[in-house]
Amino acid sequence: MRKVVGLGLAMLLSISVLTGCSSNTPKANKEKEEEKEADTVGIWKEAEIQIDGETFKLPLENSKKLIKLGYTCPDYGTRLPDRMYTDTSITNNKGLIISAKIKNFDMEETKLMEDCDVTEFTIEKENVGTSEIIFPGGLTWDATADEVVKVLGEAKYVADDKTLIIYEEGGVIRLEFNFYEGAMTRFRMFK
Repeated sequence: MRKVVGLGLAMLLSISVLTGCSSNTPKANKEKEEEKEADTVGIWKEAEIQIDGETFKLPLENSKKLIKLGYTCPDYGTRLPDRMYTDTSITNNKGLIISAKIKNFDMEETKLMEDCDVTEFTIEKENVGTSEIIFPGGLTWDATADEVVKVLGEAKYVADDKTLIIYEEGGVIRLEFNFYEGAMTRFRMFK
C-alpha cells in the first residue's frame, strides 16, 4: 500500500511540475508579448533617416557631411552668433529641399553656419525631387498612420483623424508625421 501511495504521489508531483513548465500558460504568453513590445517600443528614440543611401542622425555635429555629399545651403559662409540658431534650407542635386534648424551651441564664439550643428530636419513630400527617403523603422512615404504606430510603437499623440502623429520625450518633440487623406505628406525630426 505504501508503494502505491508513494508512486501516486510521485506521479502527481511529476504532473504538477510539468504543468507549471508549460510555455502555453497565460503568464508565459504574456511574457512573450511583453518581450515583443519591448523590441519595438522606443525604436523612434534612436531615430535615423536615410536619404539616397546616406544615414543621418540628429544632431549632425556640423554641416560638413552634407557639404561632402553635395548639399548646398544659401546661408553657408555666414556667421552665427554664440548660442543662436537659424532656420534655413538645404538642397541636393536631386531636387530635395530640407528645411533645417542650425544652431551654434558654443557659449563664446561666433561660428560659420557650416560649422554649427543641424538640430532639425523637415521634409515635405512635394519637395523630395528624385531623392529616396527612408524614415525611422524603415518607413517610406507610402506608410499609413497605423503603420507608423505599428512600427515605431505607441506615440505621445495621434490626432483623432490620424493627420498628425507625435513622438516626444521629456516634453520635447522628437518626431512628427503629417498625413493628408491617409498619405504621409510631411516629416520632422528634432534633436
